[in-house]
Amino acid sequence: MVSTSAAATTCIAVVRDDEITILSPLVLRDEDEFAFYQARAFALATLRGKPVDRAGRREGALREIVLCVDGTLVELVVDDDRRIPFGETVRIDLGSRSAA
Repeated sequence: MVSTSAAATTCIAVVRDDEITILSPLVLRDEDEFAFYQARAFALATLRGKPVDRAGRREGALREIVLCVDGTLVELVVDDDRRIPFGETVRIDLGSRSAA
């Protein structure tokens, strides 16, 4: 197991005799590349309460997201507890983002 520091317990890679498994592709990025992703990423908590639209129709405010065990986004749960299947026509209205 490889971690970011000797005291860290977060596993970022698993080293075996015949392979190295990297658990996140972001650990392979240099500082400039990482900054690119960081500037475009959202913490899930910041999405709560944002409007959810499906096929141009407002469905409600986002309460939760439902993920598969592999991390695939499956559904969005809106404020009236309806589950909206995630697909190409589903959007979370982020409003405008300021450049940070």
